[in-house]
Amino acid sequence: MSINDSKWLGAFALNPGLFVGGEVSGQAEAGSASGVYLQLSINPGYTVALQSASPLTISLPVILGLSGTNYYECGTPPTFGYVQFGPVFSVPLSCTPKSFGTWTVKEAAEFLFLGETLKPLNDNHVFKPIGRSDISAVY
Repeated sequence: MSINDSKWLGAFALNPGLFVGGEVSGQAEAGSASGVYLQLSINPGYTVALQSASPLTISLPVILGLSGTNYYECGTPPTFGYVQFGPVFSVPLSCTPKSFGTWTVKEAAEFLFLGETLKPLNDNHVFKPIGRSDISAVY
């Protein structure tokens, strides 16, 4: 679930989100209990050259991954799993015909900070940089 709060906050919108997921069958981490995962997020952003054919949108999503109950069962089950953040740049492709839908190119340089439970599952690294490139189409 996410909320578009721009009608209240305008250019300072945070676009908050909440995701709740539960394990229903099997345990990916070989644990014994069905866990509940919680994810809180915000995604503030700003669009440069809004009136141009290809405006640039810069956003800074922040995601917090938590264990509601028994989600991280490796070792002592803490609540904190990870935090992920970093800038995302997106530009619509104005060169594609409208009949092909709206195409967007995204580039991201994100950073992942892992909690103590996830650290052993990632070669004992607490920090992971993530580079991402996407092309998407909406019809």
